[in-house]
Parts: sequence; structure tokens; C-alpha cells
Amino acid sequence: MGVYNPIINISWPLPGAFGITLTLGLVFATVIIYLIIYYYQLKKQTRVQNYQLFLLHVKRKGLTNYEIKILRKMSAYLKFDNIRDLVNNAALFESSLMGFTDYIKSQNKKKKNIINIIRNIVLIHKKIFDKTPYLKPFESISELEDGEIIYLTDDENNAFPGKVTGRGNGFVSITLFMPAKNIELFENEKPVSLHVIRQYDAEYMARTVTAGIEMNQLRVKDTAEITKEREFRFPYINVTLSAFITVEKPAVQEEPDDPPESTDKTTETETETLECTVVQLNEYECVLRSNIELEFDKQFPLTFHLGTFKLSTMAQVIASRTVEKESVYYLTMKFTDMSNPARTVLRKFIAKNM
Repeated sequence: MGVYNPIINISWPLPGAFGITLTLGLVFATVIIYLIIYYYQLKKQTRVQNYQLFLLHVKRKGLTNYEIKILRKMSAYLKFDNIRDLVNNAALFESSLMGFTDYIKSQNKKKKNIINIIRNIVLIHKKIFDKTPYLKPFESISELEDGEIIYLTDDENNAFPGKVTGRGNGFVSITLFMPAKNIELFENEKPVSLHVIRQYDAEYMARTVTAGIEMNQLRVKDTAEITKEREFRFPYINVTLSAFITVEKPAVQEEPDDPPESTDKTTETETETLECTVVQLNEYECVLRSNIELEFDKQFPLTFHLGTFKLSTMAQVIASRTVEKESVYYLTMKFTDMSNPARTVLRKFIAKNM
């Protein structure tokens, strides 16, 4: 049966139940396919956005490409949909260390590689989660803070990440990120090296021995045998900071109109403050752009501002480069006398601007 159209003299057939059902089914299937494609595109876009936000976050924290690679492997192993969860939640990060440590030990045959990865995991935790990164140099195990992440190594080059959870008379308690049954390895007194990282300062190694296990926590004896393994040094960062350097200039006293015959010409030393520009900076040196050349092996008072902090130090020229067409001197100045508070502010400024 159809519908007759008298204008064009054509009869249009009416669809039956099967045709209607087929048409609606095709429309419904098209909508479902579109929604599925849209969902996966949206999910991919969200994943890309989350990863970009993750990169922005960890770059601001000063993580290196190698450390970011470790985080990516860690996230993939744990099958996280959003890698940002790993760096936004300290408890989640720490709870993942036991499984991930076992995983990297199963994937790496060289113990030095395992130690290096565990060291970087501890450093990653420091950079991301430490609320007090500017601690004083490490001098005693008793100075370790509760909740601080460290790692141990033994004489066989096995590495064990852990967390400081308490202290007693001459010892600290450490929770190791390892199955409780494996901690029996330390039941007897065992020589170990405890490795501590102080951001913007150095990495330290304390040679000590274990002192038994209490409630699945390893006790480690205090020791005075502490050595500095390596210092943190930052590369130059590019800056544009107004600076002032003080130089000496000889000043000849004016002679009276009728000087006595016994009076000799005398000289005094005056100082002059010159403005210049700091164009590169690290924690030990800076590069100044100046219109005058300064003498080598001579110290000059130098001041410049880092935010609201006025940094004052003595500085010595150790290298010089001249741009003759512009009559500009680029002077590499080594900081020779800087206070500890100024050094801390400088390190923090460099770390934030790397």
C-alpha cells in the first residue's frame, strides 16, 4: 500500500513495521557509535590535559627528565588512569613504594641501577612533598624528622627505601617499604649505610648498624660516622637583575695656594658605587654586564635584590669577556663571603626559576 501524489503522479510506498524498526535501529546504532567515539576522544583529551598539568607541576618542583620517566613507569605499573594522583597524594605515593620497589628489583639485574632508581625515588618525594626542604646540614641521625623518607644500603649493595617513624635513646625507628616477612633480614645486628638527602644542600651517608626490630619497625643506632656524598649544585639561570658594585678610586687632595715646603702631596682612597646588571646566576657565581672592566684577584662589595631580599656579598672576578662594538664587559664573579641566610635565599630563588 502506498500514498499517491497527484502533482508528480507518483505513488510512495509506506514503510512497514520491519522498515520502521530497521531505520530506527540504524539511527540508534549511529548515535551509539558516535557517543562511543566521542567518549574515547574526550577520555584521550582528558588524559592529555592531565599529563600536561602533571608536567607543569613536576617541572615547577624541579624534577629532571629522568625523574619524570621514573614517575611514568611507576604510574604505568600501578595502572593509574591519572598520573597526577601520584604526585598530589603523599600517602598514595608512599603506599605504592613497596610494590614498585619489588618490581624494579625484578626488572634490573645490576644492583647499582636499583640503588640509583631508589635514590631518585627518595629525591622525587623530597622535591614534591617536603614542606620544609631547607633543612640545615645533616650532622646526626637523631636530627631526622618523623615522616622523612630515606634509604638504606647494606654491604651487598642491596637498597631499601624507608620512612622515619620514631626515635628513642640512641636510635631511630624506620618503617621499610618491604613485606613484613622480609624484615627478618635485620633481626640481628647488621652494618648498614643510611642515606639522607637535604634539598639544596647535599646527600649524606651515615655508617651505622641496626639494633633489632620492634613492631615491624627497624631500629638503627645513632652514629657520628657521617660523610657528605655529594653536594647539590645548580647550573646558571638567565636573569636580569639590577646590581651595584663598589669600587675604589684614588682621590688627590687639592694643594693650597702657598703650600709649605715640607708638605708632600697625599692621596686618599674614595669609593664609587657603579650600577650593572646580573645576567646569569647560580649559587656560587654570577655573570655581570658592566660598562667598565674590573681587576682580577680583587674583591668587590656586590648587592642585588632577589624579590624583597637584599643580597649583599663580596665577589671576585674570575673571568672576563668583552664585546668591543658595544663597549660592554661580561664579568664572571665568584661569591667569596656570603652569609648562610643569603645562601639559602639564593638557592631557593634558583630552584624556583630553573
